[in-house]
Amino acid sequence: MVNYDAWLEQPYQDECRNADALEAAIEEVMQEPEFDPLNVKTFLAAIDDACLYAIKDEIAKELQADYDPKMGMKMLGELIFNAVYDRCYELAEKEAIKRYNDNLEGYEP
Repeated sequence: MVNYDAWLEQPYQDECRNADALEAAIEEVMQEPEFDPLNVKTFLAAIDDACLYAIKDEIAKELQADYDPKMGMKMLGELIFNAVYDRCYELAEKEAIKRYNDNLEGYEP
């Protein structure tokens, strides 16, 4: 079975379908203001949540860079936004899973 296509198997198809459904649910949750990284309150709350602590070494490296300050500030801004986006995504993922599990309560197949 050298050329066997495992992705055609039903368990793999189900896994992909579930992953796609979770991703869609996360994107839906991220549209809500309390999870949207483009919302100023959410952006500042993510920073208050210490999301920048995880990238402190990268931030220090950007601040110490010996090149064009404008480009350095652009890179610093991207680092900060990506950290905030990752935090918002993480929270949205937890919320999507919680909502999914809440919908299963009381369900008997």
